[in-house]
Amino acid sequence: MALFWGCAALQAGADADVAQDPGSASPLNRSVRFLCQMMDRYHTRFDIYSEVGAGGNHFPCLARMPQEDSGAWMDVCCTGTAHSGGSSIECGYERGGSPWGGFYFLNGVLGPGDRYPQQNWGTEPDAGYDLTGAKRLVFWARGRDGGERVEFFCGGVGWSVDFRGRSIEPVTSYPDSLPKVSTGFIRLTREWKEYSIDLRGMDLSHVIGGFGWVVDSYRNRGRKSVVFYLDDVWIELPRTDALRFMASFETGGALVGFDNVMRNVAFTYDNAMALIAFLAEGGQDSRRRARILADSLVYAAYHDRGSSGVRLRNAYMCGDLQTFPGWGLKNGDPVARLPNFWDCRDQEVYEDRMAVSSYAGNVAWAMIALLAAHRHLGDVEYLRCAADLGQWVVEVCRDERGAAGFCGGIEGWETGLQRVGWKATEHNLDLMVAFYRLAAATGDRSWLRYAREAESFVESMWDGREGKFWTGTLEDGITINTNVVPLDVQTWSVLAFGAGINGAAVCIDYALSHHVCGGGVDFNRDCDGIWYEGTAQLALAALQLGRTGLFERMLATIEAAQLESGAVPAASVDGLTTGFKVSVEGNPDWVYYHRGHVGATAWYVLARLGVNPFWF
Repeated sequence: MALFWGCAALQAGADADVAQDPGSASPLNRSVRFLCQMMDRYHTRFDIYSEVGAGGNHFPCLARMPQEDSGAWMDVCCTGTAHSGGSSIECGYERGGSPWGGFYFLNGVLGPGDRYPQQNWGTEPDAGYDLTGAKRLVFWARGRDGGERVEFFCGGVGWSVDFRGRSIEPVTSYPDSLPKVSTGFIRLTREWKEYSIDLRGMDLSHVIGGFGWVVDSYRNRGRKSVVFYLDDVWIELPRTDALRFMASFETGGALVGFDNVMRNVAFTYDNAMALIAFLAEGGQDSRRRARILADSLVYAAYHDRGSSGVRLRNAYMCGDLQTFPGWGLKNGDPVARLPNFWDCRDQEVYEDRMAVSSYAGNVAWAMIALLAAHRHLGDVEYLRCAADLGQWVVEVCRDERGAAGFCGGIEGWETGLQRVGWKATEHNLDLMVAFYRLAAATGDRSWLRYAREAESFVESMWDGREGKFWTGTLEDGITINTNVVPLDVQTWSVLAFGAGINGAAVCIDYALSHHVCGGGVDFNRDCDGIWYEGTAQLALAALQLGRTGLFERMLATIEAAQLESGAVPAASVDGLTTGFKVSVEGNPDWVYYHRGHVGATAWYVLARLGVNPFWF
């Protein structure tokens, strides 16, 4: 097997190859590079606005100036005029009672019970960013008609100003650490143009006013209104070692539907798979990234918004993992951010019930990833966290109904949590491996009991007549669910057991008879498209069984579908069905889309490297 040098070397080598031949970089290298780029998406710079509601945005508290009798307004959901992506900010000032108007982009503060950040004009402690080392603030702007005169600035909150609007001295208890730094009044054109504010030499240790603009009637005399647009506002400050999870999907700029709802969602499972893929790739930079993801899992587990102990959610917010300064939601301390999205039609922020819930299988994969990180990176904290998560599973999900095993987990927000009654074969496969590996890593044989309980449930789901595993039970925890036969329980049984349980290798033959679609395999048996994550799983299972021809055919299908970004898409079509539902309230179908997918890409990397993520 060839040695790989990590993302930095892959980037340099692939770029050199592409300069000579755009198609020359290997599919494996391109996929690893995609994972690196998704991980760094919001951390090569400090975004203020890249897209409406984006997980990497900072200073989201929009404060009108003056607060009374101002003619200033903004629309952060403006479409059709964007410099990049699908949205920009439309800004305006209408001549009225005040001779001037504008907005500050504040960090704000968020206390218990608050849904939106409250304005902070320098009166709240520990509510500013430390942006030390930042070089400049960059933004793109254009006028609607051309000739609009606008001032742009950073800092200065909590400072007194002179008659020209220049900062004199701090006058509040916790002001911006830097005075107002301004472009002066700029005459905009009708074309997008990049502008910047030099921040070098400034005290950036406590920044609460990240950006702002002002229009006055005198400099724009002759205009009843001034309208202009902003986009791609950011501060030049790389933070590539910060705790974070990567968004699970590549999304477009649409402000409705899948692209909007999923833009910020970083599924725990996908990031656990990426962690294992980085460890499998093995280069120095990949190991660094694996450590960041492992540290992020540990942080999320012990800094849950609603739990005083340990808990992992199904998903988190991409971008910064920690809540912003002054946004402590638990005893004043920062917590792990949960995913949300901004609905431009409702002008409302929403969280998804499934994303903020905790399913046993996702926790199990976090445990497996942490155990792999402990083995290869050596940090005992990863082992401790995996054991604490295992104890959470035992206390919350252990289920003695029917064939025993472990139920699906818990659903809901901090109040009104509901225990999931169904039991999944997939989850119990994951937990079986996690518990066996915990026993081996800790020397504590008590974990073997729970491993065998999970294993026993999996065995109870065996259908000897057709040579397959059922998906699990209905809500009663006893009745076998025969409505859906998913691919993953067939392939994962081989990866978890080898050929040792009930001749599990025949599951692959079952999959080939019932799931094959267009050179790959589908999630369920309706064959409405290729599920590429499952196709990679089948390839890896085939390799484990020595079926190298099948292994190469499946990988060839994936590589033929690889996107320009290097990502492996989740599905070959939009709306690929699974047969399952994902929401308690509305029970919408759980479907996949033709979007670059971190989970599918990580499974492809593992398959091409020949690494079984269950046992590494």
